[in-house]
Amino acid sequence: MNKPFNPLLILPFLLLACSDEGTSTVKTTQENNPETIEADRNQDTIAEAPIVAVSDSVRFVFSGAFVPSDFKTTDWIGIYKDDKGMYCKSTQAKVKAVRDMWNEDEDNLDATIIEDVSTDASVFLFSGITIPENFRIKEFNSTLQRVEIGKTAKIGKYTLKAEGNLAPESQAPLTYKLSISGPKKGKNIDQVIVNHEFLDDGMTEILWIGDLDADGMPDMIIDMSPKYSYSSPTLFLSSKADEGNLLKLVAECESDFGGC
Repeated sequence: MNKPFNPLLILPFLLLACSDEGTSTVKTTQENNPETIEADRNQDTIAEAPIVAVSDSVRFVFSGAFVPSDFKTTDWIGIYKDDKGMYCKSTQAKVKAVRDMWNEDEDNLDATIIEDVSTDASVFLFSGITIPENFRIKEFNSTLQRVEIGKTAKIGKYTLKAEGNLAPESQAPLTYKLSISGPKKGKNIDQVIVNHEFLDDGMTEILWIGDLDADGMPDMIIDMSPKYSYSSPTLFLSSKADEGNLLKLVAECESDFGGC
């Protein structure tokens, strides 16, 4: 006696066959769709724009610093600090006449300074570098101010080294050379960034170290003045350096007094 046929027994096989056929159809449709192919091709060939773009004309200045009397203002990016670290945002700055401290006439307004008009106090201002609003900057060794002659200091994977001559009696520096060494594209590079053959009671000071151009390498602001009587803050960027160097001097903060 034959058993009655139960159609429920073949239901799983039918569902599996439909599932395979549907998957195959979707895959074939995607592979043969010209729009899909073109989109994939574009994703492979279009390079992503850099997070930070650096022009060939970079300017920087500290808010409240002396500037030349003919200093032209521009749209600025300010670097600010909060409890989470350092960040950037667009800001405006203005110049104004102030009293020249070296002029005996107390009513003189012979000097010019620049001021950040935002409510927050900026660390410094720069232009010629395009950075996303509220971009966070990685800082390197924020407590480092000087590298004494004969000493070294680490900034991430990189090393600063100071060399020079000292006066026999006072031990004041007479000459000073600061170099930076570290990796770049699989090579170890050693570069001299400061080389003073004469110092007038001056000493190279490191004002700031951070990754301003977002390339993973440290950028620096260094007071390059060889004299005690004025400062000369100078901005070095890694992204503008030549193949065999780690940093390039891209901007100096100048005033009518020879420095900020």
